[in-house]
Order: sequence, then C-alpha cells, then structure tokens
Amino acid sequence: MSLVINCCGEIAASGKKKTQAGDCENGWAYPPGCSNADSAKPCTYNATWKYLPDVDSIRFTVETRKPDRWTGIAFNDAPTMKQSDAVLGWVTSGGQFFHLDSYMSGYNAPTLDRHQVSVPIVNTWQ
Repeated sequence: MSLVINCCGEIAASGKKKTQAGDCENGWAYPPGCSNADSAKPCTYNATWKYLPDVDSIRFTVETRKPDRWTGIAFNDAPTMKQSDAVLGWVTSGGQFFHLDSYMSGYNAPTLDRHQVSVPIVNTWQ
C-alpha cells in the first residue's frame, strides 16, 4: 500500500519560501539496511518525505508489505508513539481504501483525532 500525503510547508515573513528543493528530503525504513530496490532484502515499511517548493508542500510517501494491517506515519516531538498525531490507512479484503487522522496516546489502538484535518490522500494498492 502506498499513501501520498501533502501537508503545508512554512512561508517566511517576507512571503518567500524558506526552504529550497532538496533541502528537506529524507526517509526511514525497516528493517535496518533494507532496500525496495533489492529483492533479497526488501523493506517491510518505508517512509520518505520531500519538500516541493513549487506548491510549498511536503510530500510523505508511506509503503508497507503488510496488506492485512493498518499503516501510517505519526509526528511527535519525542521518539515514542505516546502523544503522536498520525495519519493511518488500510485496505479492506474487498480492496476498499480507508484513511483517518488519528491520535496515538501510547502503544494501544489509535483514536480518532478530535481535531480532524482534511489531508489530501493519493493511494495505490499493488
């Protein structure tokens, strides 16, 4: 499953964009040392992000090889799931895609975030 999530970027007080293309591009994958380009050790989970200066947005792409489970990306100031804001998605056995803005209070089932944010999602299922 692949999700593409576009979130607003930051504009300087002058009205000019603070960041240039390539200044904000990175990723995180599991297990360590995996590569989706290497069929011998593919990633179970892969998240990448890239700043798009033309539309002043950040594109997040989340991929998983676990189609029978939910997946997503969460944001927090600490390196834990506790008190994280997350976008989650899953595909039903019938092929229907769902996503939601959620809140992770800890290592338990996520709850619907009481402050729902409309996040444009482009999803694919392969």
